[in-house]
Amino acid sequence: MKVEVDKDILEFLKAIYFGDFSDPMKAASSRAYRDMNRTIRFNSLPSNIRMNLREDVTAIFEREIPLLISEGVKRQEDFDDWHFNICCAIRKLYREKGVALTFGQAQKWVNMTLKYLYMLEKYSFEEIFSYLHIPLDNYIYHDETGTITASVRNHPPLVFENHGQDLRFKGPVDVSNTLAASLGTGGNNQPSSRRGFTVCKG
Repeated sequence: MKVEVDKDILEFLKAIYFGDFSDPMKAASSRAYRDMNRTIRFNSLPSNIRMNLREDVTAIFEREIPLLISEGVKRQEDFDDWHFNICCAIRKLYREKGVALTFGQAQKWVNMTLKYLYMLEKYSFEEIFSYLHIPLDNYIYHDETGTITASVRNHPPLVFENHGQDLRFKGPVDVSNTLAASLGTGGNNQPSSRRGFTVCKG
């Protein structure tokens, strides 16, 4: 369902949330970074190096996201490969500066940047929308029945049990691994999912 919003109101809401969004890529990346950075252990890394890292990640997005759009993605596996490679590139930048950025932290940065680019109307992502990884948070996980299911084009969801620090995984499994209270707060606090996701309590 599409919701129509007065243009002036929408611009005002964007300004409140993003600040200066004249450069949508920078605004989206910066806002996404603020969503996940509280979980990063910088180990006294100087603020100027932290800022350089943020700018380097934004440069990756500036190079790779337009390519993703222009080259087109025809399969979920292609998008997943692109997503994985971007996450690895982000982690490598941080690892070289002695910061152990988790895969989940990198994923959240990528996912939220794509979400914010959509919100800022930089890209519609029409051709690849069904392949995007949903940013998981407490709102998504809040469900009175305790169970969430999803599928893509009638394909049942597959859930994998994963190790958060290095993405070792096994599966698919019938029931997700135990979910922590910090689920959805960043830092790879959710199970990996290949096609949709299923979460079960108990």
